[in-house]
Amino acid sequence: MNEHVDELLSAYIDDELSESEFQIVKNHLAVCDRCEDELQALRNMKDGLALYYSSIEIPDFQFENAVLAKINNLNLKSSLYYKWVVGLPTLFLTIMIAICLFAFGDIVFVGVTVISEIVKIAVSLSHAFVSILSSIPFLLEVFAITTIIIVGLSVWSVRYLLRTKTVE
Repeated sequence: MNEHVDELLSAYIDDELSESEFQIVKNHLAVCDRCEDELQALRNMKDGLALYYSSIEIPDFQFENAVLAKINNLNLKSSLYYKWVVGLPTLFLTIMIAICLFAFGDIVFVGVTVISEIVKIAVSLSHAFVSILSSIPFLLEVFAITTIIIVGLSVWSVRYLLRTKTVE
């Protein structure tokens, strides 16, 4: 018998085979040492897993109550943490920003105005740049052809370098 029954061994151990499949596997195991060793390894694995799972201690319902109490305690702590550790510095920072805006209002106004004008100039320059580029005919086609030529030369040079032999 040339065909091994590896794929049926797990079902054989778990008694999940039909009667005809069970007989085929049983007859094959009688003559094939390789499949018999595989079956023994699977049985050892199954026994080891059963031993491992039997050693796990299942917690009682008090465990669930203890976990929920800890979660509720953490939620209480986190709300206090948020109020004092995060809320207080945020309030202080807001007050400081308000004082600075009130005290240095004119300087802030001038700074915002200057930054606004710089942004307007940058936008105008970008519009001018786009207008200039769009007025040049066939710019996109020239760019695409140049890119294809560069990529083609790069691929050719890499292939050439990979084909050359190194001097030892």
